[in-house]
Amino acid sequence: YDKAITLHPENASSYYTGKGTTQRTMRKPEAAIENYTRAILLNPKNDHAYLGKATALVDLKKYQEALDCYNTSIELNPKNVSAYRS
Repeated sequence: YDKAITLHPENASSYYTGKGTTQRTMRKPEAAIENYTRAILLNPKNDHAYLGKATALVDLKKYQEALDCYNTSIELNPKNVSAYRS
């Protein structure tokens, strides 16, 4: 992901989201949250980054922060059913 971010900075938000998802899958929620946060800073309308961040926050038992991220994800993309299931 780092090389992709360097080569295509215009897509960095998507790449940080992907990197966060990989880290969450590897059970590294703190690192995942850092990358989702970077993705959000680059593109505040990235609903997938909010959804991933919410899931990682649940892993850390930070439920209120997670709920806020789920709600933002839903506000940005009400058709993303994954946000409702979480």
